[in-house]
Amino acid sequence: MISRNILNYNNIFRLGFCYAMIFVIPIVDSSSNVLSQEKTSVSKENNSPRNPGGGLTAEQISQLEALGYLSGYVPPPEKTNVTIYNKEKAYDGLNFFSSPHKPSAYIVDMQGNTLHEWSRNIDEVWPEKNFDGVEHTKFWRRVYLYPNGDLLAIFENIGIVKLDKDSNILWKNDNRAHHDLEVLENGDIWVLTNKLNSIPRIAGDVPVQEDYLTLMDQNGKILKEISLLASIENSEFQSIMKRQMNFKNPEKQPAFDIFHTNTLEVLDGRVEHILPEFRKGNILTSFRTLDAIAVVDQKSGLAVWVYQERFRGQHDPKVLESGNMLLFDNFGSGEASIVLEYGLENMDVVWSYSGTSESPFYSIGSGTAQRLLNGNTLITETQQGRAFEVTREKEIVWEFFNPNLVGANKELIAAIWEMIRIEKTYSLNWINNNARHP
Repeated sequence: MISRNILNYNNIFRLGFCYAMIFVIPIVDSSSNVLSQEKTSVSKENNSPRNPGGGLTAEQISQLEALGYLSGYVPPPEKTNVTIYNKEKAYDGLNFFSSPHKPSAYIVDMQGNTLHEWSRNIDEVWPEKNFDGVEHTKFWRRVYLYPNGDLLAIFENIGIVKLDKDSNILWKNDNRAHHDLEVLENGDIWVLTNKLNSIPRIAGDVPVQEDYLTLMDQNGKILKEISLLASIENSEFQSIMKRQMNFKNPEKQPAFDIFHTNTLEVLDGRVEHILPEFRKGNILTSFRTLDAIAVVDQKSGLAVWVYQERFRGQHDPKVLESGNMLLFDNFGSGEASIVLEYGLENMDVVWSYSGTSESPFYSIGSGTAQRLLNGNTLITETQQGRAFEVTREKEIVWEFFNPNLVGANKELIAAIWEMIRIEKTYSLNWINNNARHP
């Protein structure tokens, strides 16, 4: 597999950007269900698999499935593609991203030239299903690149598909994958999924979208599922669920996205000597609606570490080679975003980037940050369709605006969910003249 030090796939609401509508309601205090941290299993009630849509009407299921991302949000700038490139200071490599003007992903060079493209419409992946009128089925929310040119692509809240370098379908799974995934060295795949459930103790009659950590084998077969609701409810951190926004008339709302989980990173144990909870194999995740990040023990299914300070609506926490943590804070500077680097021992901020008056930086949803091997940071400003690289001194040395347009009249710049810098030594030998470029 391609090293996560080079390709970071970790990888997003209150203002309605991430989902067309997200609603959060008070959580019923069920302290009697809390288990001690030493327990190695969770209660049958809270962690048993639920039937998708169990207890929901067809109308409620339809409303939940209609929630999703938009393909664009703002008009494009006058100039797109690569607008800044300082060859001396930028970290040389290739750039990998998906674009929501259609289900597609690209490798482009530092000048913005397209070297390869993948594309496959959802109707070709699941021809038996009807996705008319569902915006987020028209593009890929997250993609993963294998060394041989194979690709994993997530259709948000629909499923995951694996394609070869020529965009031929290798396998698919309609497991309601969303947001993030990670491929392990043995080929197994951890992916965020969700299920549509009726959980009266949580939301009364309002349908619930419940997130799971799901382990699949390399052929797309599900091996294991961990309910993130159960992981919190049955841990010592149950109280964080009370830190949600209230809203009036919950019975009039179509859905309740409990956590809006947006990140999955399998920890490698490099900081276990500082924080034992970060031991190898545990999973770092991010709950947007709770303004919280957490570590889940994949063996017990319980949350073993939670942090809820200094950020709001955050995305993409990750542990760096240095042992620090990098995080994209969507609302940390008021109406501006900020990338934060924390020292994990005391969670002190050791570096940050919040833009300037000349180059403002704000994405109310999504957004990622990748630390490059020369110390620079590649930031994805999703809503603006922008990715840019900054030095430790906060100088912008590379900038890219998505050249693709969306909207009825092509009046909006296509968003960028995540731009990833690939090491220049990554081999493109799998690209040949017979490759299909849709």
